[in-house]
Amino acid sequence: MARVVLHIGTHKTGTTTIQHVFARNREILQEAGLIYPEVGRQPGHHALIAPWVNLPAVFHVGDDPDPLWVALAERHAGDEGVVFLSSEEFSRATKNRRVDFGHVRKLLAGFEGVSVVCVLRDQASFLQSVFLEVAKKASQPPSWQSFFTRSLASDLTTGLHLDYNNLYDQLRADFAEDEIAFVSYNDACVHPDGLVGDMLERMGTRVSAGELTGNRSVNVSPEPLAGWMAAAMAEKEGAPPVAVEAAVTALRATHGSDVRTTIYTREELDAVLAKYQAPNATFEHRIRERDPNFRFPDCRIGPDWIGRDRLDEIVWIRFAREIYYRLPDQEPI
Repeated sequence: MARVVLHIGTHKTGTTTIQHVFARNREILQEAGLIYPEVGRQPGHHALIAPWVNLPAVFHVGDDPDPLWVALAERHAGDEGVVFLSSEEFSRATKNRRVDFGHVRKLLAGFEGVSVVCVLRDQASFLQSVFLEVAKKASQPPSWQSFFTRSLASDLTTGLHLDYNNLYDQLRADFAEDEIAFVSYNDACVHPDGLVGDMLERMGTRVSAGELTGNRSVNVSPEPLAGWMAAAMAEKEGAPPVAVEAAVTALRATHGSDVRTTIYTREELDAVLAKYQAPNATFEHRIRERDPNFRFPDCRIGPDWIGRDRLDEIVWIRFAREIYYRLPDQEPI
């Protein structure tokens, strides 16, 4: 009899990459004991929860997800191995736009068991990455300052938890402690076979990432400061790739080809780190009581990175020139 693992993200932790690779290699994975069902039109399993979290219509398969869950159970409950269901939308926090895990467990009662695996980033890099995703896709990119202030005040960013104690409490309402596994994004990234290899190993799968096709990163965030500059220029539409490319060129011309950047000013970064230092220590203690190897991920933004407060007029002039060069039918000046 199969057991189910719900891979709930979180967002910006390589979920899209894992979903694309697993979807492309379903037959190989199933032979190795990992079942990655096809549900809906997307590589991820967003259709299973789309009505709950109010996802766009492209993710929906009907108005009621229950038949999808029932069909999945009928098809795979009697199989051997692990049924792996992946959607970062499982981790949504807003009360009227979150998954009813209690109901999900009832629908999956025919399986041997149900558990959760959740990958976490430090709040500073997570918040920045979420902003860049919003800025890339939103019809009107938000102001970073208002986005930042609102997120820290509410402990939520676009309906996602920033205090991971609250995420743990949300899961504990429907799962036992030993049914929940948290993974440090930093640790997963340094696995010899990357994020995909780390997840395969955690699932006990008898296949390596090197045996799978299409094993490459998907939906990678742009260079942070370049993404912010492009969003600031766009104002009323998503930041276009050409603007991001122009900003990267301007930043490298000014600060060197190996420049590392962040949207944060030093004061903003210090504020995030200070706000979540105590909650993170509490969270790590809670998880280490049953998983002594868990380490909360360190901040991935270095103290010497170029922040928003280090931009000068030279960068902006170079940025404007690079955009001009990239416009159609323009000659360099």
